[in-house]
Amino acid sequence: MNSERSIVTRVGFPKRTTLLVAALCGAAMWIASLVAPQASKAVTTCHVHNKVSQNVNVREQPRVTDSAILAKLPPGRSLPCGGGPGNVPGGNYTACGETNAKEWISVRLSDGRKGYVARACVEVRVTEDRR
Repeated sequence: MNSERSIVTRVGFPKRTTLLVAALCGAAMWIASLVAPQASKAVTTCHVHNKVSQNVNVREQPRVTDSAILAKLPPGRSLPCGGGPGNVPGGNYTACGETNAKEWISVRLSDGRKGYVARACVEVRVTEDRR
């Protein structure tokens, strides 16, 4: 008797049949992975939006004193966040209905410079785009 034909697996199938089934299952799983839709990647963006009816100063540092104005953010306009949506502690300011406020938001100007705007004057908008 041929020794290859006489080997039987525990479930009662000849070894050759068991190996063939295992190979076919592996091939089917590989093909399924090629045609299955890939999980979409989320792209998160953060923008700082001027919510008041006046220009908001974009400053060099998160403070009013000894901090140059780099640009002005017009009403209804947005800039990308400079380092995430979180508040940055800084010097006191009085603006947009707040007195002695200390929270600032970092922004990124179109030329790549980083600046800071008074948190009381803006709204932070974080969006997630699935691609």
